[in-house]
Amino acid sequence: MNSDTFFAGCRAHPVCEDYARSGAIAGRSYTIVSDGCSSSPDTDIGARLLTLEAARAIARPEHYFPEGLIAGASALISPPLVPECLDATLLIAQETPAGVEVRIAGDGFIIARIRPDSGFECDTRLIIYEFDFKGAPGYLSYLLNLKRRETYLQEGYGRRAIRTWSLFRDQPPSLFGLHHDNPFTKEADYPNYPDDSGQPFFTREFQKSKCDLVVICTDGAGAFQHKDTLEPVPFHEVIRRLVAFPSFTGEFVTRRVRKFLTKECIELGWVQNDDLAVGAIYMSGV
Repeated sequence: MNSDTFFAGCRAHPVCEDYARSGAIAGRSYTIVSDGCSSSPDTDIGARLLTLEAARAIARPEHYFPEGLIAGASALISPPLVPECLDATLLIAQETPAGVEVRIAGDGFIIARIRPDSGFECDTRLIIYEFDFKGAPGYLSYLLNLKRRETYLQEGYGRRAIRTWSLFRDQPPSLFGLHHDNPFTKEADYPNYPDDSGQPFFTREFQKSKCDLVVICTDGAGAFQHKDTLEPVPFHEVIRRLVAFPSFTGEFVTRRVRKFLTKECIELGWVQNDDLAVGAIYMSGV
């Protein structure tokens, strides 16, 4: 398997608050992206600390759970940093014997590309999971402070919408799944599916017999607009281009996303209005 990442700031933020990292740990490929909260202090640093702790946790399975991971990242903080710097989303993809497992805390996107020869009954090429908290993501950092978490919930936040889309060729996306839950109250509007409903980490495993590519990206993929009309660009049109990798060797994500941001967006008249981080793991033939 080959993994790679790329992240880039935008004109709206003086400092890029997204971060991404990829590589191999304990013989397994991984990729991680994180998006720091713009209204909290030093989240560009917090996103990096959270990402580094997530990478360490891959090699230490006993720490690979929400409370242990955020506690480990918190232990890295010292003044002048404050705990709120860890207000950041976290998306982790790592190689497993069967394929790639993804865990997400907060908002963002997971994209899986279906193998043409997988025998998948649906005639789709991309499956997109969209995670939406209506602008107030459920950060792992809320696990560190009960009072902050209670205030967050009392203000009406915490409801997570999980939309599942299929995207085939140049056709509009088709919504075939919509669920809601709350990562901190364990409430869900559907019984027993997914098994991890109401948990800080939403987890999915994509089998390499069915998929050849898994991509994770921050919510910046949904923050492009047309320069002239200021109309938003549908997220699926952005994702369609982000995952159009011509090859999967070397820094394949860096090449593709950099070309998209520096050349294609200019040609299309699209403007990037939020930081963006993209990571991918390519699974070669089985």
